[in-house]
Amino acid sequence: MTQTTFRRLAASLTLLIPVAAGAAETQAVTPLQQAKLNAILNGSYAFTASRTCVQTPCAPGFDRANRKLLADGETVGFVESGTLTFSGTGLVKGTDITVAVIEPAKAIADSIPMQNGIKSSCTGTYTVNADRSYTTNLACTAQVGGGVSLTISPAVYRGSSDPFLNMLTISETDGGIQTVEIFYGSYPTGQTFERVCTSSGTLVRTGR
Repeated sequence: MTQTTFRRLAASLTLLIPVAAGAAETQAVTPLQQAKLNAILNGSYAFTASRTCVQTPCAPGFDRANRKLLADGETVGFVESGTLTFSGTGLVKGTDITVAVIEPAKAIADSIPMQNGIKSSCTGTYTVNADRSYTTNLACTAQVGGGVSLTISPAVYRGSSDPFLNMLTISETDGGIQTVEIFYGSYPTGQTFERVCTSSGTLVRTGR
């Protein structure tokens, strides 16, 4: 698709939803308008992102009303890379995701503070706004070795794009509480913990 075609598409989509100058919220959109907005974000994007989380040893670990810790937690850092693919219909999936983890609390003698090579995958939904910002809601599974896996949800991200959607930003700033459940094989172990995270990253288009 040429840049001229992209400009025309962007102009027509902008007219779909009137936005008051300086207004805090856009007007409500119809399902058809939302479908047209979602259609402009499609294809595969390579991404890298860094994340910092405060994790609890069990669930519930946070007061749901104010996100206050109910027990001592720990800070954990992550760096991730992989591919996010947007369907054009509001569905998104993450594949070939590799994760490295740093645990500052283990920066002591005889401990191993870093794990790398963790594999992860995600599925979820996305919504594109009239200003070309977008929101995704993902559920992810990470394979941590020895037959043990973690499921993590919900992970809510927000971002924006350049005019031609070749590069996207992505960030995690809503402060939502995520639940992490531990599985052995396909069987839940009954162990869960919670975390709150911040993250930021960049996506670059690799295919349509």
